[in-house]
Amino acid sequence: MNILITVSTYLLDMLILTVFLNSLFSKKTSLQNEFHFDGLYFAALITVELVLYLNEILLKNHPFPYAKAITIAISLLTTLLLCFFFKASVKAKLLTAFVFQILASMGEILFTYIVSKVNPLFLSTDNTDILYNTMNGGSKLILLILCIALSFFRRKDNITMPQAEYNALLLTTPVITLFIYCLLPLKIIYKGDTFFYNSLFLSLALLNIINFILIQGSRKYAAIEFKNLQMEQQLTFQKEKYNQLSEAYRQNRRIIHDVKKHYFSIQEYIRHDDLQNLLDYTHSAITDLESTYVRYNTGNLVIDAFLTNYETIFHANHITFDADLNVDCNRIPVDDYNLCIILGNLLDNALEACSSPGLKNRSFFIAIETTDNDKFRIHTENAYPYNSDAASDAARKDTLNHGYGLANMEKAVQENNGFLSTKVENLFILDILIPIIDENMRRQSLSCAGTL
Repeated sequence: MNILITVSTYLLDMLILTVFLNSLFSKKTSLQNEFHFDGLYFAALITVELVLYLNEILLKNHPFPYAKAITIAISLLTTLLLCFFFKASVKAKLLTAFVFQILASMGEILFTYIVSKVNPLFLSTDNTDILYNTMNGGSKLILLILCIALSFFRRKDNITMPQAEYNALLLTTPVITLFIYCLLPLKIIYKGDTFFYNSLFLSLALLNIINFILIQGSRKYAAIEFKNLQMEQQLTFQKEKYNQLSEAYRQNRRIIHDVKKHYFSIQEYIRHDDLQNLLDYTHSAITDLESTYVRYNTGNLVIDAFLTNYETIFHANHITFDADLNVDCNRIPVDDYNLCIILGNLLDNALEACSSPGLKNRSFFIAIETTDNDKFRIHTENAYPYNSDAASDAARKDTLNHGYGLANMEKAVQENNGFLSTKVENLFILDILIPIIDENMRRQSLSCAGTL
């Protein structure tokens, strides 16, 4: 039983160290992949616990002067060793090791203080094994609570469940366990049989470990489900945009076919010298072409099709649509797939914002250019449905994020070595800047080459 209690205690210690380090650092991805990282980290964690266990045995059986200082020094070094599995400066790793020791000392002090106030008779027991197991387990529980609380402030994702609910689930088991530890009626019912208490300590330690693993596993599973949903939504979005491009292409083919027929008809009217009917016919043909012609003609199918299609949609919703284009289609540094993501999400978000009820200025402006200093730039301004007071901050944040759209735009921009920025003044303003890196597309490199 004592062996099982020792093992469960060190397992709990491994859990606490992992929670603490993961709350402060991100994994060092240069270590092959996540599977290799987890394997190496777990091996190092076991080694660290073995060192701590050997230190405990040696100091217990062969006490040395300054035993407490030796234990703290070994604990500091082993914690520092584990820090090197994560991304951080050496200074940050040293500070982290010291902070962990401070939290561990706080756990011991706080648990001793709580027990002395709530159950003072417990500290006077003459059963050193029960006392040691309880005090050791209780101090580690407080350390676990402190590390979990620290992770709440560092955690950046809240995609799987409400943060308050997740925090409550994580803290419930260690807090209840701490409550049980503090109220153990040892002096009243202890009659020489320690099996019950040893079993209780073992069960509570394992319960905390299993509870944390299950909740984290559920969170990861929910995160995967959320990402899969995002992927499905994005695939649907891309399918819609490619359908729009396909329709634009088919429309162009129809225009070419119709224009060819018009030329044949014009030839016939000229051949028969029927000028009046020719004028009537050309007037009808021009009207027909204006209703179906792709207004924008940069040479890039994505830009031309999206702007033409969305201009029609904006006008149908009584929204002013203005565009300023200065694009050399041969110098666009973004492939059609990523350009679809950027323009599709951008125009969808702007359309939704401009369609909000109560807006006085229902307008949208977009400028797209390939600059002489080798930049591809997209600038948009559109009406914004919220004012600037503090009461609308939550609504503003939700609108700016617009689900996964803005995140996908930013990812596509970053994959092309660019950056995206947004700001809200009287209008919502978005800027995208992507460098033209390909030497064949660059103006500056060509001009420099010409001067040599």
